[in-house]
Amino acid sequence: MGGGSKGPTIKGKIEGKVLDSLTREVVGFATISLKKKGSSIVLDGVLTEETGLFKFENVVNGSYDLYFSFLGYNEKKVAAVETTLKNPDINIGNVFLVPASYLLDAVEIKEQKLLVENKADKLVFNAENDASIAGGDATDVLRKVPMLSVDLNGNVSLRGSQNVRILINGKPSGMFASNVADALKMFPADQIKQVEVITSPSAKYDAEGSAGLINIITKKQNIEGVAGSVNASVGNRQNSLFTNLNVGKGRLGLSSGAAVFYSTPANGISTFFREDQTALGLRKVEQNGTQKTSRLGGNGSISAFYDFNGYNSINSSFNFRGFGFDLNGNTRGLLIDPSIGLNDQFDRINTGDNFFGGFDWNTDYTKKFEKREGQELSFGVQYSKQNNNQDSKISEIHTLELLNRNTDITNTGVNHETTLQIDYVHPFSKVVKLEAGT
Repeated sequence: MGGGSKGPTIKGKIEGKVLDSLTREVVGFATISLKKKGSSIVLDGVLTEETGLFKFENVVNGSYDLYFSFLGYNEKKVAAVETTLKNPDINIGNVFLVPASYLLDAVEIKEQKLLVENKADKLVFNAENDASIAGGDATDVLRKVPMLSVDLNGNVSLRGSQNVRILINGKPSGMFASNVADALKMFPADQIKQVEVITSPSAKYDAEGSAGLINIITKKQNIEGVAGSVNASVGNRQNSLFTNLNVGKGRLGLSSGAAVFYSTPANGISTFFREDQTALGLRKVEQNGTQKTSRLGGNGSISAFYDFNGYNSINSSFNFRGFGFDLNGNTRGLLIDPSIGLNDQFDRINTGDNFFGGFDWNTDYTKKFEKREGQELSFGVQYSKQNNNQDSKISEIHTLELLNRNTDITNTGVNHETTLQIDYVHPFSKVVKLEAGT
C-alpha cells in the first residue's frame, strides 16, 4: 500500500541480560518479545543464550516495550525502551524475572510504496516493486517509466526529446559518455531501486539536458549476512549475465555486482545499382557488399556504506566498464563512365576495432539534522577516467592501379575528470524548500 513520507531511520540493537530475581542466576532460553510502545503486535522475538544474554538486531529507531517470559516465572514487562537516531544501540542491563509463561506468534509487517509517485519536483518510478523487470536490464526499466520512451535501438527520449542526461545516484557517469544504448543494456535491472525523472533540475544537479534529467538510484542492501544472485539470458541477438554479492552486518554493508553483455555477430548485406544513358554510352555504378558486426561489453561495481548513526553516514563506490565494437566488411564494385573514359572494378575491405572503457570512483558524506526533518548537508568527491580508442582500416584494390588505397585511421582519447561537490537542503515546510550546491 502507499503511504506518506517518513522521517529518517537507522537500525540499531537492544541487548541485556536476564536473571533470577532471587538467586541472581542467569535464565537461559527465556522468551523475549519486542513490540512498539503501547502496541500488542509482536515485531520480533528472541531466546536468551545459556549465559542469559539476549540481543535484538536491526531495530529501527523508536520506542519499544519488551516482554520477558519463561516456564516457572511471571511475565515481565520493560516499557519505553527507546532507540534514537543519535543513540541507536541500547543496553538495558539486567532484567530480573519472578514466575509463568506463554509464547506469542510473530507477526511480520511489510509496507510497499506505490509503483509510481508524483512529487513536487520529480516523478519517481519504484523499480524494485515491479517483478516483471526481473532478469532484464536498465532499458527494460526505463520503458516502464511514464514520460520516457525507448526505441528499438535503445535511444531514450523524455517527452519526445533525446536531449536528456542520465545520472547514477545523482552523479554523472562516464559509462554514458560514448554509447547510451549499449551502456543501459549492461546495467542490470535488479540493481535499480528507483528511477527519478526530473524535468526542472534544481541547484543540486548540473543544468545539462534541456529536456530534463534521468536519475537512476541503485539499491542499498540492508541485509544481515550474505546474499547473492545470478541472472542470465540467452537469445539469437543478445546475451547477458548479471551477478551480485552483498554482505551486511549491522550498519555496515558491502555490495558488488558484475554484468557481461554479448551481441551475437550480425551479418548485413548492402546492394547499390544505377544505370543512365549518356551521349557517349551507358554509365553504370554497381556495388555489392557484406558486413559483420559484433559487440561485447561488461561492467562491475563494488560499494560500501556505513551509518555512524541516524544523522551521519558515508558511502563509497567504485564502478568500472569496458565495451568493444568490431566490424568486418567486404565490398565489390564496378564503375563505368564513358564520358571520362573510366572502366574500373574494385574490391574493398574495411575493418573497425573500437573500445570504450573507464571507471568512476565516488565518496559521499551526508549529515542530517535532528531538529528539522529533511535538512541535509552533503559533501562528495568523484574521480572519473574514460578511454576511447577507435581504429579503422580501408583497403581497396582497383583494376586501375592508380586508384588503389590503404587507409589506417586511429583515434585515441583519454579523459580525466575530478569533481568536488557540496549540497545543502533546507526545508521551510512540506512543500517549500531551499536547495543550494556548488
